[in-house]
Amino acid sequence: MAISNGNIPFNNFSSGGILSSHIIPGAYSHIVANVGSAGVVQGNVGVIMGQCTQGQPQVLMQFNSPTQAEQTLGSGELCDAVRMAFNPSPNYTPQAIYAMRVNSATQSTLNLSNAIPNVVIALTSADYGLITQQVNITISAGTNVGQKLVINFQNNTQTFDNTYRSSLTLTHATATVSITTNSGTNTMVLSVGTYTIQLANYPTLAALAAYINTLTGYTAVVTAGQSNASPLLLDSTASAQSLLGGYVCTSNMQAVIDTINNNCIYATAVAANGANNRTAPSNIATTYFGTGTDGTYTATDWTNALTAMTAYNVNFIATPNSSASVWASISAHVTSMCAPSGRKERQFLCGNAYGTTDTQRVTDAQTLNSQYGMYVVQGFTQYNINGIATQYGAGYTACLLLGIICSTAINMPLTSKTLNVISLEANLPTSRVEPLLSNGCCVVNYDASGLPKIVRQLNSYQTANLLWNEWSSVREMNYVSLDLRNYLQNLYVGQPGSNFSQGVIIGAVTARLKYYVSQGIFTADNTGKSFWNIQISLNGSVLTIDYDAYITLPINFVFLTQHFHDVVQAVS
Repeated sequence: MAISNGNIPFNNFSSGGILSSHIIPGAYSHIVANVGSAGVVQGNVGVIMGQCTQGQPQVLMQFNSPTQAEQTLGSGELCDAVRMAFNPSPNYTPQAIYAMRVNSATQSTLNLSNAIPNVVIALTSADYGLITQQVNITISAGTNVGQKLVINFQNNTQTFDNTYRSSLTLTHATATVSITTNSGTNTMVLSVGTYTIQLANYPTLAALAAYINTLTGYTAVVTAGQSNASPLLLDSTASAQSLLGGYVCTSNMQAVIDTINNNCIYATAVAANGANNRTAPSNIATTYFGTGTDGTYTATDWTNALTAMTAYNVNFIATPNSSASVWASISAHVTSMCAPSGRKERQFLCGNAYGTTDTQRVTDAQTLNSQYGMYVVQGFTQYNINGIATQYGAGYTACLLLGIICSTAINMPLTSKTLNVISLEANLPTSRVEPLLSNGCCVVNYDASGLPKIVRQLNSYQTANLLWNEWSSVREMNYVSLDLRNYLQNLYVGQPGSNFSQGVIIGAVTARLKYYVSQGIFTADNTGKSFWNIQISLNGSVLTIDYDAYITLPINFVFLTQHFHDVVQAVS
């Protein structure tokens, strides 16, 4: 008899872009067959851009799991999109997703003062955004010595007790010492003999102690482990201190700074004394950081983020943002990166808001009109981070597609790939799908079996040229352009032209083109020819290379012609 599905969960194994589920205990493995070649460029780096509540803005962040992304990004559209991109399909799982926070968030700060009071230490939150105003610090007397620092963020507490640093012990029968570290002049004055020591003249405490030990009646002993420390880090003395029986010179202010910087995950610290004396901060009751903001999310922020993106080697950009002006900015950026001067070929994916009409979808795709950009149609319903079924626009669908792209080979098309969603926005009839496709929309819809699939991986390009209409073929051309250019640059740029003959160069180019054939990026005609007509010319300092090749196109259609005949029985 048939056995129904039970309630015991299966365990998912994700590795090498392959996802499998298991319930029977045992050891399981995935085989990842990669054909390698020295110096091959990366072809699967995808970044999602948008706004969130945590994370440093306008820097590229790599995540290897959705949990890691949630911990770093907090909440917001970027966090949701990255989280879902890690589980885009029942059949594909990316090993890494990159993200860039666009909104120009700022850090929270807090100044710590001494007893005078003068500011001595400036604290800055490690994270960015309004949420960092929840960071707070309490300073009290240490259990045994020094101070106790308690730093808290959202009920997560770090405690650093006995924050204290002994640096140098001075001894003299009658003398006193005064240490002044203000106005940029760091001096130590020894009263007997009236020795005024400029601390900047001694690179280490060991050097300072060696000098003091040459002075009649004085003894200086460096605390273990502090020999190489700078004398400039010594605390000031409130007044002249007697050396009878030994006086311990401390660096407690630096101890506080180093303790926070080396151990605290919520804040960093720097000396901010200026003309103020260098002393440990005063004890304070629980005090919150301030000034942190989530920043703006404007055209300027997008411009700044995309400018920052030019420094990174990424292949794909997606965004959950449904603004046409944002798409236009991304499109302009990608086009410039694919230009000869850009030298960092890339593609982008975007999508409309939930509930957008077909008329508006067509208008959006026609306006975008990019051979490097995909405009995705149809949002979906999926559980949010709190387990509540939520409607998401097609911008999030675009991010799911990016997750699949980052899991597949260079020549693998997106067409007919299944999406991991609860339900799509609608089940579109053919009468609606065909006009959308013909106007450069990448449509996601239910197939005949009721599975949510990508109908066709079309770019928004409004020209009947399959090489530019199909996402995977543009991906292949971009990859070959980027890889072959880097390969040839590493071989020849900066080398004397006399060292290479045309035959040697043709051999090098041929070897690389054969690699693309082995990867299925180039395909062969019925004579077995994949590339041909390699032409090399060296004119002065200019090496010119020209060739032709067949790029691999996806199989979109199967046309089946069937000839059926009736059987004519012979009469005996």
